[in-house]
Amino acid sequence: MSNYFDLTKGNVDEISIYKTSGGGSCYIADVRSKTVIYDGFILNDKATVQTLCEVDFHPSSISGKYVPRPTFKIIKKKDGEVKEAQKEMARVSFKSSDDGYQYFWKMIGFLNKFKDLVDVGDFDRSFKVVDSDAFILEFKDKEKSEQIALLSQIFTVGDLDDASVRQVLINSRKQALSDFESLLHGEAFEIYRSKYNGEITDQGEEAVWYHFLKKHLWIIGLGIDIRFIRDLIGQVNAGVQNTEGIGSPIADFLGISDYTLLVELKTPNTPIFTASKNSTSRTNTWSFSSKFIDGISQCLGQKCDWEKLHKIKDLVGNDGEVVNQDQRRTVDPKTVFVIGNRMKEFPDDLQTSDNLHKRDTFQRFRRNNRNVDIVTFDELYEKAHYIIHGKLPSEKPIIPVDLPF
Repeated sequence: MSNYFDLTKGNVDEISIYKTSGGGSCYIADVRSKTVIYDGFILNDKATVQTLCEVDFHPSSISGKYVPRPTFKIIKKKDGEVKEAQKEMARVSFKSSDDGYQYFWKMIGFLNKFKDLVDVGDFDRSFKVVDSDAFILEFKDKEKSEQIALLSQIFTVGDLDDASVRQVLINSRKQALSDFESLLHGEAFEIYRSKYNGEITDQGEEAVWYHFLKKHLWIIGLGIDIRFIRDLIGQVNAGVQNTEGIGSPIADFLGISDYTLLVELKTPNTPIFTASKNSTSRTNTWSFSSKFIDGISQCLGQKCDWEKLHKIKDLVGNDGEVVNQDQRRTVDPKTVFVIGNRMKEFPDDLQTSDNLHKRDTFQRFRRNNRNVDIVTFDELYEKAHYIIHGKLPSEKPIIPVDLPF
């Protein structure tokens, strides 16, 4: 029985294209389970008619990729049930969104994401978008530098004022905040990884978080320090390698304001405390987990190495330019440790003695730790939420917020 992915309801991030085991073709399947295979797409689903597009893939002797060959079908329905396919030649119209227009281009956009596997040349020659969809599809395939130049041209030609540009950025950051919330609650990890499959090379949850926060540097740059962090450089070699070229500590981020700081990431699921209290723990305290203590040691080691050795190496920014370390200086560098989920592990509204001991122990440790600032992922989310909405997630707006772009 044929199975079609419903573009009128589903998100294309839920599906991907995979090569068959023999390499003779490829197929469309669910990212969560490759056994759920789709023959094509539902482009339109009305009460009396359904428009389908079956997609077969055939190997190309020229490109070595797989050429998609679409077959459009109009299915008649009665009382909401599929009855029969249109046998005679039928004209499939996509004049408006009511005809499935937007879902047709959603399908084309999906196929275009897999240009390393799928030869979309036939599609590009056969179909031509004549409105904003053409720009969007073309824009997504451009290099970042080209995208920036094109956006700059659009803002200039369109004579957009600051408020209009800021509204675009606000909408983008609202989407980032929504993604942050989903990831924080343990949702959409595989969807996110699949979406950026070519960019996330390491396994594990930490790699996803590193990619997300590097993609949205404002969350850390505006969220962990009262001073603005002008730049965040990812995966910084903080020390000196041994004779075998290994051994130097790698900081997840190095932040640059007037002075440098280091940022180390774990995950929201990394425990701050042990599940049960150790016998050696004192009254009214709780035992920290080994991952938490090891993370603190890691931060202190990176801080020590960077402070001693920063002057003997170039500090290269995200733009490829060498940072002037006489201007952006390093003196007793702050280290920020992002770990755990405070509201999940020891929430504010739980008044048990064990929970209160965890809360107080954590606060005493943070208050008395001069060298490492400890921030939990939920605190980072709360700050990002306040930057966008002028309120904490559970509050009404406090003041209008003027975003510091």
